[in-house]
Amino acid sequence: MLGALGTHMVDCLMWLVKDEMEDYSGFVHTHVPQTGLKQRDADDAFFIQGKMRDNSTFSVQLISGVNHAFGSNLRIFGSSGTITLTDDKELFFGKSKEKLNKINVSNPEITS
Repeated sequence: MLGALGTHMVDCLMWLVKDEMEDYSGFVHTHVPQTGLKQRDADDAFFIQGKMRDNSTFSVQLISGVNHAFGSNLRIFGSSGTITLTDDKELFFGKSKEKLNKINVSNPEITS
């Protein structure tokens, strides 16, 4: 999953904040090592957390192949506010000490 989806999520993170990762750590895991008669060793989950060059922090995680999964989440926390992206569908931004507001990506103010 990290190679298939994680790289795109990390690219999205860097695009959203227009910054690069400075410090990070993470791991991959296989929650479902066997399906039927087949043994699996491919990761079905990954977790990455860290800090960008501008000191904002992030947590990127994806878990698949498990019961009651919660989809993908991208959360960015910084001194100016918070950005969250859920399942590549819902984007929210909130300035410091203000509530999170849903962002319409097709909004010309955002794409300019």
